[in-house]
Amino acid sequence: MAIDFLGKPKPVKKKIGPEVKYHVPEKEKAPKTEATKKEAPAPAVKKVEAPKPQELSEADLITAFKKKMRRKKLIIACLIILICLGGIIGGYFLYNYIINLPPPPPPPVVKYLCNSTTGQCSLDESGTYDSLSACQASCFAPPPIPVCGNGICETNENSENCASDCPASVVVKYSCNTTSGQCFADANGTYTTLSACQASCFAP
Repeated sequence: MAIDFLGKPKPVKKKIGPEVKYHVPEKEKAPKTEATKKEAPAPAVKKVEAPKPQELSEADLITAFKKKMRRKKLIIACLIILICLGGIIGGYFLYNYIINLPPPPPPPVVKYLCNSTTGQCSLDESGTYDSLSACQASCFAPPPIPVCGNGICETNENSENCASDCPASVVVKYSCNTTSGQCFADANGTYTTLSACQASCFAP
């Protein structure tokens, strides 16, 4: 029964006529909640602890150390063998390469030829002298043809056949013409005989 503020109960109005039912949309209807099934608790996962390392004895440590050293020695021996094999193979190929190299070209042949007209030596591949000194020792120009009356006491001239060039009072001496390599009579010459002059007189 409803009560107003004065404390007097209010009269309840009785409904007249059939009961009125209101249409309620299905969306607004509260869904019927099914009784939630109790989930089974997940099985507890047991933690697997890592095995504790076993403590090695002194004998085990020595054995492991010996194995390690043996392995190192084996590796070093293999490396030494490989290096030796590489050196042998490389030396073999280098030796074959050096042997098969073409021979060096022969040095040029230097020979000298004597010019019998001037008494000079010159380079010539078909020459008969292997050195310049050998050529100069054998190469002489022929003596000039004596001309009487030129004021020079030449070869084969004397006071008897050419008194104008070779007076009797004049001592015959010889000088060397270094340009032509020939000897000529000269009162101021340094050679007393023609053969001595020719033995030391050469053209450059």
